[in-house]
Amino acid sequence: KQGHHTSRRPYVDSNLPVSWAIACISFAGIIESSRLLSPFSYLGLKQPYLTTIGDHTLGGAIAGAVFRGMQIQSGKSKSPILAPRIMAGLIPGVTLGLLAGCLQATVDTLETILNDEQANAAAQLEIERIKASLTGSKQQKDEENEPHQK
Repeated sequence: KQGHHTSRRPYVDSNLPVSWAIACISFAGIIESSRLLSPFSYLGLKQPYLTTIGDHTLGGAIAGAVFRGMQIQSGKSKSPILAPRIMAGLIPGVTLGLLAGCLQATVDTLETILNDEQANAAAQLEIERIKASLTGSKQQKDEENEPHQK
């Protein structure tokens, strides 16, 4: 049997995609719950983007702390981590929450700018229409008065 080696195939956990999906949904759910409860709105911040960023960052910190101890293990792993390091999950959670908050605040700001531009364009069109109708009615009155003056 010299020269003959047995190739060991790596273990593939068929439940791993489902586990990752559930973990991602739960992580996003915690961040979204923080956004809906909006604890930063009680601080009375004048800028809504700061509230959005704060809510997402807090949610990310909570989710990071919760999921740091819930590492996804493969079925072969028999030794789960007994002492989860909750603090180690805060930094990645805060980072993801901060990134999500900044992206959401950017989208909200761009939406506000777009709505303002659309409102200004609609108002400008209305002004032009009114000017045209006033100019048209003035020309019509001038045309009506012309035959009487001759």
